[in-house]
Amino acid sequence: MLDQIKKELNGYYDYFDATFEKFFDPIRTYVRNGIFLFLVVVDAVSQTKLYSRVLSIIIFGISFVFFTTIAILIGKKPLDAPNVGLSISDFCEKHNYTLDTETAVTEDGYILSLHRIKVKKYANLTKKPPVFFMHGLTGSSGDFICGGPGKGLAFQLADKGYDVWLGNQRGNTYSRNHIMLEADLDAAFWDFSYHEIAMYDIPTMIDHVINKTKFSKLTYVGMSQGSLTYFIMTSEKPEYNKKIKVANLLAPVFTFYNTKNYLFWLWDLGNFAIEPLMRIFNINELFNRNHFSTEVLRYICIGPHKIANWFCIHFIGKYFMGLSTNDVDYDILPFTLTLYPSGASVKQFLHFVQGRKSGNFSQYDHYDQNQARYNNPSPPLYDISKSTAPVALYYSRGDELINIEKLYHALKKIPNVILKHKVPDNEFNHGDFIISTKVNDMVYYKLIDLIDEYHRKK
Repeated sequence: MLDQIKKELNGYYDYFDATFEKFFDPIRTYVRNGIFLFLVVVDAVSQTKLYSRVLSIIIFGISFVFFTTIAILIGKKPLDAPNVGLSISDFCEKHNYTLDTETAVTEDGYILSLHRIKVKKYANLTKKPPVFFMHGLTGSSGDFICGGPGKGLAFQLADKGYDVWLGNQRGNTYSRNHIMLEADLDAAFWDFSYHEIAMYDIPTMIDHVINKTKFSKLTYVGMSQGSLTYFIMTSEKPEYNKKIKVANLLAPVFTFYNTKNYLFWLWDLGNFAIEPLMRIFNINELFNRNHFSTEVLRYICIGPHKIANWFCIHFIGKYFMGLSTNDVDYDILPFTLTLYPSGASVKQFLHFVQGRKSGNFSQYDHYDQNQARYNNPSPPLYDISKSTAPVALYYSRGDELINIEKLYHALKKIPNVILKHKVPDNEFNHGDFIISTKVNDMVYYKLIDLIDEYHRKK
């Protein structure tokens, strides 16, 4: 049977060519994911009376298996996806850009990769001020280039002469190194939530960019978690407000309280069982790019069978990735899923789940350790009134990962909001800020104009 499946898969995509055994190596990960999903469903049945949701979860699971089988065994030729399997460096080279990789070491020992984008024909010209990008949960620097020239926001700003730098948080595909710890061996490597990313990673990368470019300030662009970590950094380390010329925050999140996203709804529902099971089975990382479950997800979404592709967009894409089903840019979807997801720590997810339950924008809840850590039984709230640098926010009512009321409440506390841009499309969802056919007209052109305006102000 394995030989038959291997024969079907060979030649579809470059990243399957490394031998089919690689596809089945992480058996332990596969078993863990299966146990996790099974317990979530069982808990949903036993703890709630939301039978319609439970039924939809069961149908989702059955459909997932069914369409996976179809995609692997029935499909005969791949979609037109010429960029699938390319590294981001090769992708940039193909489109006449260069991508330089630099590293920065955080105070607590993580070795982070920064990617610097240059247009080849302008590579030796004097650059405009730097623009620093920070991705969202399970994302990477690739999120901002996957659209390619004319679509990817990083490329569009590089074309205008800006010095574009793309950050990568600890633990993702490009930042899996530490001066002492091994990502694949040491659980201590993964002992971080988005708080540490805000307190160590982003300040370290900002300082690196400023020292390298000799500019005193930079423009910040953050997506989703990249907006949340921006507010944590500028409130907990207010000296960094002076290093920000203007911040542009896409799909800004503070808490997932009462949001519609199924992934976090499921986790919140079953967290009493999930969190201890994560510890028992030593699961510290989720959605690593090379995990079996992630490989299968990519194959369903960009594999050879149109039914499986449709299922991917209308179920996985909508309910778990936050995509609107009508405006997905199918031209860039295959390469996007070559790069995404890029991994995150379990504690990042747990931190979001805590916020979803409490509704508070606060530090990580260590439960019985809070008193010792915080001198308080509850984790302290972040004081976003200390975030004083100019900030523009781009959001949508259709974003299923944002609680609009919580967002509006937060906006009242932020002292220097220069733009509140509500996307004029109530179907525009969270992932559409990266992969929608409408994102240029709805968001990017306005964002670029604002960056130009602040550049002219010197």
